[in-house]
Amino acid sequence: MIAAHRRRIEKNDREKIFVISHAADFPKNSPVDLISAEIDARVAEFLARDQAFFSVPSDKAQVQAQEVKGDTRDLLIDNLLDIVTGADAVGADTIPDVTGRFRMPHPRTDENLQTAAEKWFEETAPYENLFVGAGLDADFRRKLLDAKNDFQKACAAAGNIPEEHRAAFREMDLLMQEIMNLSRRRAALVKLKYKYNPGKLAAWSIAAYLDHPPKKKLEIVMQMI
Repeated sequence: MIAAHRRRIEKNDREKIFVISHAADFPKNSPVDLISAEIDARVAEFLARDQAFFSVPSDKAQVQAQEVKGDTRDLLIDNLLDIVTGADAVGADTIPDVTGRFRMPHPRTDENLQTAAEKWFEETAPYENLFVGAGLDADFRRKLLDAKNDFQKACAAAGNIPEEHRAAFREMDLLMQEIMNLSRRRAALVKLKYKYNPGKLAAWSIAAYLDHPPKKKLEIVMQMI
């Protein structure tokens, strides 16, 4: 299993434990319970596919190419989410419809993420000081562009592996995207349930945290591409 997928499976495991341990708040056949069952089924399918693929010897370079693609994708998402958070902090009173302009693309396809990065790099230029004042790093726009460029390089490198392997990884990526879309729907319901309970809301946030990829190791690999 590549690291980007493993991080999401571990995140789902933590969320699953949280929901089970708070079963009184999410009884059987409640919306959260139903979505959780759907997630469990998708995760089981994903693990079966993953095991079948990695049970046969794979070219190390091919696996590394997918590993790097997954890590650079996560770093790009991190940079996009920083801008979403910054837009919320700046507020519509300062920039009209700022939260509508800087909203994560759906679905989060490779193409949509790159398009959003290019667009947001341009559209944040006039408001750079406002975003920095709201808490973003002074070089947040450069980091966004670097993350987008690294992801493009990684996608190109991953595109050089045999088509049958690309197809297998593509199917697993799409299945993981389905799992994460369901996870986001469940998260919205959990947050709604606990909107007046800061303690449980904080506990959920810890359980639902998605670990970041190892940036320094990734920077070394990207210099080799």
